[in-house]
Amino acid sequence: MKELEDMYRVPLQLADLDGLSQKQVAKHMGLTLSETKSRIQRARKQLRQRFTACCDVEVGRGGVLGYETKKPDCDKC
Repeated sequence: MKELEDMYRVPLQLADLDGLSQKQVAKHMGLTLSETKSRIQRARKQLRQRFTACCDVEVGRGGVLGYETKKPDCDKC
């Protein structure tokens, strides 16, 4: 996550890791709810792209079930 720009990392962290609602994140950051939702979705997409670039990720209803690196020098998984 630390590789994400702050404008994407902070709202994602507040919502997905710290447990704030997206509405609370918007108020906390002085953004509209629409802007907040967009930033969180973009951050999730960027993370997904980074992980899947070098890792095979198995995802189920409960989230990530497992993963395997595609490249031996990959340190993103």
